[in-house]
Amino acid sequence: MRVELEGVSFAPKAEVVKSGAGYALKFKVEVRAKDGKPHSLLAPKNTEVAFAGAVKRKDQAPEEFGDRRDGDREVALKGEKPVTLSRSWPSGDMKPLAPGDELDLMVGIWGLGDDAASRRPLKKFCKVTVTFEKGQPRAKVAPPDGTSR
Repeated sequence: MRVELEGVSFAPKAEVVKSGAGYALKFKVEVRAKDGKPHSLLAPKNTEVAFAGAVKRKDQAPEEFGDRRDGDREVALKGEKPVTLSRSWPSGDMKPLAPGDELDLMVGIWGLGDDAASRRPLKKFCKVTVTFEKGQPRAKVAPPDGTSR
């Protein structure tokens, strides 16, 4: 999947990795200015992209979660050189995924603009789902619900 917005191209990728007795998600998005102009991204340390969603544990009610931004770190996009933003799930007190669990994750970009003063958030950037097929985890990156491809 590739998203182009305001002269900037985003290429998100997600992969599931082993984490202790369970599985974690590694999310990366390559960001590149396509219009030759400088752009400003808001990407706080340790939470370069925003996560909100729910994890459905086997035989349990869904557990919802969401981020709070801490910090105002700026990442400048200049020229064609790409910048990679990354983030892992779970964080904090959440447990890794186990077979039978499902993860629905809305991914957002904290802020995008021509400069720091014009940045605005991209709240529904993409959706990542993790499901288990035959005991193996599979991550899928898709447009957010309600949008076309």
